[in-house]
Amino acid sequence: MAITQTNSSLPTKAAIQEHPIGTKLFDEFEIIEVIAHGGMSSIVYKVLNKKKEIMVIKHIVRTNVTTDDEWKKFLHECITVQRISGKRNIIRTFDVKHQENEIYIIMEYIGGTTLRKIIKKLGYIEVKETIYIFKKIVEAIVDIHSFNYEKIIHRDLKPENIMVSHDKTNVKIIDFGISPVKKTKALYDKENNPTKTKFITDEKNIYGTYPYICPDILKWKKTSDDEKVNLISEQFDFFSLGVILYEMLIGTKPFTADNYESVSVIRLPLKYDINCLHEINNNIPNALENIIFRCLASKDTDLKYRYHNAQEILEDIVNVENNFESSFKVSLIKPMNKRILQIPELFSLDKEMEKIKWYESVWFYMVFLFLLIVIILSILMIYHAL
Repeated sequence: MAITQTNSSLPTKAAIQEHPIGTKLFDEFEIIEVIAHGGMSSIVYKVLNKKKEIMVIKHIVRTNVTTDDEWKKFLHECITVQRISGKRNIIRTFDVKHQENEIYIIMEYIGGTTLRKIIKKLGYIEVKETIYIFKKIVEAIVDIHSFNYEKIIHRDLKPENIMVSHDKTNVKIIDFGISPVKKTKALYDKENNPTKTKFITDEKNIYGTYPYICPDILKWKKTSDDEKVNLISEQFDFFSLGVILYEMLIGTKPFTADNYESVSVIRLPLKYDINCLHEINNNIPNALENIIFRCLASKDTDLKYRYHNAQEILEDIVNVENNFESSFKVSLIKPMNKRILQIPELFSLDKEMEKIKWYESVWFYMVFLFLLIVIILSILMIYHAL
């Protein structure tokens, strides 16, 4: 359990007030709009700098209920966003100002909206546009996973944390607040013995959004502290990528639940497989479905299909993009007859129509009504003729 900061001098979450529009921060940035309220007492502002350039400032305040673990993650975010700034398709950070119990992260402004809002508005995203956006996301993951000495894993990838410009050409990953960092190369102690790989950040609690969390995390409580560092791996980001790709193509999450805030959601990929995407939308090639399958692979029998690194995912998505037509002819890694489906039969209008008895069909009633009218008119004509 994380230790809760009980310092009564810290404000309560309810007491955190927005800076009024027009307020100048650090005599340099004028607030012109409140963009969003983030988790754990953070407010995001749109600002103008002295050159009248639009920028974004994320203001994080420590409250009396902020745990030590949570605050360390915020402090670590300051380091992480600066380390990865300038990498492909990752929001650029210009400066970080830390004032005791407050943090200000100054970032670039992206005129657009989140991937979540786009999916919600459109229902789903056209296949080739999905490929383009997803490739940009994977390029970013390739770069953040490229740090050899201190590896960064985002671990909270979801459509809410992906910004897309209005013209959809600019795609950026945002929010690295819960990204763990771990040493991946051995250090040596005074006796020249290699030290154990370990987390740089505290990992007393598990963070994330349940539908995007890799089921590997369920082993957390059964894992020793020394082994925990190996449990949280790049697979956490790969799993999230698979869910995001599915959502873009279909408009829903790959596994259904009454309550997505229940931990039971994390167990679903251990019990079920996804339905055949081509049956839902025949514009989705098998090769694209295979990428999702490999990202989500969680059952013991499927672990062998998992990706080893993000570069493999990037190569696969580029291959689909460059060979789109032939990607339909690729065989599914896991055929439908070997899958355990959460929803055994997809709704098909054609199949439903076949189930309707002839005397229950719309055409039957239309013909019946037509004949009835003809008979009535005939009777009336005969009556008037007499």
